[in-house]
Amino acid sequence: ALGTLIHARNLEDERSRMERVLRFNAEHDFLTRLPNRSHFFTQANALFERFQRHPAEGDACCLALVDIDFFKQINDAHGHLAGDEVLRELARLLMQAVRDDDLVARFGGEEFIMLLRGAPLEDARHIMERIRLQIEHHPFQHQGQGIVVTISVGLTPYQPSYHCMDDWLQCVDQRLYEAKRLGRNRIS
Repeated sequence: ALGTLIHARNLEDERSRMERVLRFNAEHDFLTRLPNRSHFFTQANALFERFQRHPAEGDACCLALVDIDFFKQINDAHGHLAGDEVLRELARLLMQAVRDDDLVARFGGEEFIMLLRGAPLEDARHIMERIRLQIEHHPFQHQGQGIVVTISVGLTPYQPSYHCMDDWLQCVDQRLYEAKRLGRNRIS
């Protein structure tokens, strides 16, 4: 009877572990191990609703959209494995750079999204500029070959006039487009 009980307990532990793995895999990007787009929006939408109820909480929050400059050229010149390595390394750098309350996720392709909490626009600009410079000077490598990587960043603060997360996203997307149009490797 004890053997059966132990076996049942082991099965339960294994089932519980598998559920955690499945949940992690459903909420995270396979390549970078960062939260994925849908998991980011689950968290961001909950925050957004809180800002709508308590506008003061949203006062010092910024959204940043990060895009790797000329990523296609990195893939074309060094191969897709090098591109994957750059994405993984960039994700690691972004995770190291953010504070515990911030959200960071892979948005798709070579884009990453960050919600900086408790960071008014000027502070957020400093944080993102530090990250931009760190990435520009980081020795990205693939098979002993150095790869120069720069990012363009769209940055925008929360506005009480936004009706939904999509409004905020549309605004940050326009800022990112502007950074690219103005020559890349910059924050707009």
